[in-house]
Amino acid sequence: MKRLSLFLLLLLSACAPAGPAPDRADKPLPELSQQLRNLPGATVTAGPLPTISYPEQSLFAPAAVMPQVGSEALLDPLVELLRSRGERRWAATVRAVSTYGEDYDQRLAAGRARLLESYFIARGLAPGQVTFTAVGEAGTPFELRLLPVQSPSPASSSGEKE
Repeated sequence: MKRLSLFLLLLLSACAPAGPAPDRADKPLPELSQQLRNLPGATVTAGPLPTISYPEQSLFAPAAVMPQVGSEALLDPLVELLRSRGERRWAATVRAVSTYGEDYDQRLAAGRARLLESYFIARGLAPGQVTFTAVGEAGTPFELRLLPVQSPSPASSSGEKE
């Protein structure tokens, strides 16, 4: 009887899913989603991992690196929200397009990305919490995507090298 119980227990454990349980932190918290929707001037795309975007000319004038006057009213609440969620990581894409050509567009986007990164850090955001990518192409000038939570792999937590 003991052998049969042990055998059934082993069979049941073999049916359990392999690997770690899904991380519940990947599902956006309702509180975070509500906070994102309250950001001034931002558009939030719902989904498993939300995206925050700022439409054309809300932050930058055409072909300008410097933000428009008053853009702090849009950026400061965003920085405060990101700081309050310091455990989460974000990917930012900064785009620029002009009539001056692709090379200029790429340099313009890179200048804007550097400026935004410096602004965020000067306002207290941890370096690396947002990873900035500059792209010289048409599209949303500034958007942030919430990244999935990285859970440690079983191999790295056991001391084994991957």
